[in-house]
Amino acid sequence: SALGPHHVDVAASLANLGGVAFRRGDLAAAEPKLQRAVAITATALPAKHPSHAANLQALALVLQERGKLAESEALTRQALAIWESSFGPEHPRVALAYSNLGSLLASRGQFDEAERLHRRALDIRALALGVDHPDQAFSWIGLADLYRARGREQAAEKALRAALRPRRKADGS
Repeated sequence: SALGPHHVDVAASLANLGGVAFRRGDLAAAEPKLQRAVAITATALPAKHPSHAANLQALALVLQERGKLAESEALTRQALAIWESSFGPEHPRVALAYSNLGSLLASRGQFDEAERLHRRALDIRALALGVDHPDQAFSWIGLADLYRARGREQAAEKALRAALRPRRKADGS
């Protein structure tokens, strides 16, 4: 191994492999790869490096899917803090973390805080990318899921319709 086991390129490869396993639904394979990637970037990069935050967020998503919600929340908040300090509070990466945290909190029944975070993500994406950017759909879908969980079907439908708008504009339909 020319790079050595603690090189950031090894962490990037592990993170990519973990992401593939996650998308395949193999959470048991994804988690240790992402844990190793986080461990490497925690020592090989500056403490608040955005690449470390990306690995934290990837691991947090796996942990959330595995039902390890407290661990997932802690990692998501850590990634959020790093991205806010690295890019500023109005960056799309910050919006991503808010959306992920909002979905996690909704799954824990913390609906008011989850809604606030999804709306914050919408505001950031609108400011940074424009109201018709396809990434807006992620926040609208998160809000729709939250509204459905609260029994607010009309609000959920309205949010899902809003999620379609930027996607339709992007593909010309």
